[in-house]
Amino acid sequence: MTSFLRRAIFRILIFSVCVSVVSSAQNRQKPSVAPPTPTRVLVDATHAPEKILHSQLQIPVSPGELKLVYPKWIPGEHGPTGPIVDLTGVQFFANGQRLTWHRDLVEMYMFHVTIPQGIKTLEARLDLVMPAPPEGFSSGASATAQLDVVSWNQLVLYEPGPKTDDIPFSASLKLPDGWHYGTALPVSTAPQVRLLILPESNFSPMVSA
Repeated sequence: MTSFLRRAIFRILIFSVCVSVVSSAQNRQKPSVAPPTPTRVLVDATHAPEKILHSQLQIPVSPGELKLVYPKWIPGEHGPTGPIVDLTGVQFFANGQRLTWHRDLVEMYMFHVTIPQGIKTLEARLDLVMPAPPEGFSSGASATAQLDVVSWNQLVLYEPGPKTDDIPFSASLKLPDGWHYGTALPVSTAPQVRLLILPESNFSPMVSA
C-alpha cells in the first residue's frame, strides 16, 4: 500500500470517528419534549333552534400577559371572514374568579388578558349568535329550528404564534333534545347527557371535518 493511500484511509477514518462523536453528542443533548396540552372546548348547542351557540374553553396558560385570537382567515373562504361581529358574551375566568380583558386597539380579532400567578388553565366563555337573514360567511344560513352546521372555527380562541396545524384541541358538543348528528370524524357519545365527544385533533383537521 502506498504512502498516499495510507494517509487517505487514515483521514477517512478520523473523519468518520469525528462525525460519529458529534452525532452521538447531539443525540444526547436533545431534551425530551412533552406534547402540548390540548385546549378543551365544549359547545352547548341546546339553544341552536334559537340560533345561539355557547362555547366554553379550557386553555392551558402561563402567568403574565396573554393574547388570544379569534380565527380570522378561514380555509376555503380566501379572506379575513371569521364572523367576529357574531361573537358575544366573552368572559374569562381563573379558578372561578372573573378576569378583566380588553380588545386590541388595532386588531379587532385579538383579546388581551392578564393571567394571575399560579394559574395553569384559563376558562373562556363565549356565545355565537347566528343572524337571520344571514350575511357573508356567517353560520346563519345553516341554522334553523331543526338543523345546525357547527363550524368549530367560530367557537374557539387560541394563542397566536404556533401554526394552527400544531395546536391540539379536544372538543365535545352537547346536542338539543331530539337532535341527531352527522360528522366525518370518529366520535364517542354520552347518551345520558346528549354529549358528542370528538377525538383529540389539531385545529385545522377539526375545522375541515
